[in-house]
Amino acid sequence: MTGLKTLLATAALAALVASPAAARPWITLYSAPYYQGHSVDIDHPVRKLGDYGFSDRAQSARVHGAWEVCAAEDFRGDCVTVNRDVPYFKDYNMNRRADSVRPIR
Repeated sequence: MTGLKTLLATAALAALVASPAAARPWITLYSAPYYQGHSVDIDHPVRKLGDYGFSDRAQSARVHGAWEVCAAEDFRGDCVTVNRDVPYFKDYNMNRRADSVRPIR
């Protein structure tokens, strides 16, 4: 029984240590619809997607957490909130328009 308690305690500790990293929001932007083409992984606010060579290029996104995607730099212009994968940004009127992104907490 002691071995089982040790195993459970170790598993609980591992879950606590992993939770903050697992909960961290991220977004992967793709240059083509349906998660195709060039991509960029982002896990923090980005005021200018041009710094990543991705200004006005995003056509789809894989999303973990909630993100604000804006058509202008510095989170200005038309913005949409996404909290799930977006196979085609055209459905959000944001196709090839994103210039900044940031997580929403």
